[in-house]
Amino acid sequence: GEWSISVVIPSGVGSGNYEIEASDGTRKAFAPLHVIPSSGADYSIKLSPQFLRIARGSSDNTTLTLKSANAFNSSVQFLVEPLPPGITVSFITTNGTVIGNYTGTFYGNTFNTAPIGVAPTGGGYLSITVNVNAASNAVLGPVPVMIRVDLLASSLSRAKHLEINVVSTATSPSICLSSS
Repeated sequence: GEWSISVVIPSGVGSGNYEIEASDGTRKAFAPLHVIPSSGADYSIKLSPQFLRIARGSSDNTTLTLKSANAFNSSVQFLVEPLPPGITVSFITTNGTVIGNYTGTFYGNTFNTAPIGVAPTGGGYLSITVNVNAASNAVLGPVPVMIRVDLLASSLSRAKHLEINVVSTATSPSICLSSS
């Protein structure tokens, strides 16, 4: 699922990274918030959806959109951390080029395809498909991972949380009720 919220930034608040916490009393969700300066090239990112439910042996996609601010047009790379064993994440451009591919292991992430830098065309938008594959032996349950977009020429970075919930492929048991 997705959620949205309107945030009013008071004057005098500096540009930078902040975190918003939302709670329904039982569960909490966190979302990074990046305040963009009124001048100077910068970018923001959106991940939709932010929650994926994937059966073992299957895959699903989410879309990461980078939006340029103030004519941003520099190369960025896409990363993910930490990945649990049995989960593979690929970043794919609109023309089908894989620009990063990572697999979770018991020892941390390994990259199968080293990240390749890409830039928004004309300082506009960049849309990336994030393909998440759960192996047949992937660890069951919800796993929060961080999708990161790093500017290649500096330490500028943006991140979004992605909740991956791996479920079993086993069918649910059948229950029959009869009167006695």
